[in-house]
Amino acid sequence: MALSSASAIASETSDPKDTASRLDIRYVRVTGTRNGEGRIRIETYGDWNARYLRAAKDTSMGVRFDDGDDQDVQHGEYPGGGTWSGGTYEAFGVFRYRDGNLRFVVSLFAINNDVHDVYVARRPNRHTVVVRFSFDRPYFKEEHLSVGARVFDRVDCPYAQCSDHAPDGRTRMRVY
Repeated sequence: MALSSASAIASETSDPKDTASRLDIRYVRVTGTRNGEGRIRIETYGDWNARYLRAAKDTSMGVRFDDGDDQDVQHGEYPGGGTWSGGTYEAFGVFRYRDGNLRFVVSLFAINNDVHDVYVARRPNRHTVVVRFSFDRPYFKEEHLSVGARVFDRVDCPYAQCSDHAPDGRTRMRVY
């Protein structure tokens, strides 16, 4: 998947060292075009191996996508009755290690977490993850898109301070 540098828009942010986690976000860059190809790069302050993002560990690294950059709230029904609402993101992608590979799994922000796309992620070094994916999916249908990165780590410290968001002070970055 090749990105056209002439038409691709990049959004990036640096984040301070503010948690004890090795997954503490240092830098996030998202490049992409509407209905085109995209790329996410997340760098952390600490070193970690891909197995650190296994489902069996209480760790996660992901990106939330707000299609339309409109901060809308999602609503749904629980199986068996009742309703829920929350979130300002239509979809999210999580980096997950499974079967010897690090993957980026994109799901809709819904109670059943339907998986829609899985992409292979790569690790150029011990504190960076990169993935190329497509913005031409049905859940990226609006003219504008914004993203926010999030990590969570209960292995390095079993309390809320091992959660980090980027960008700090804002909920998201505009991609296009």
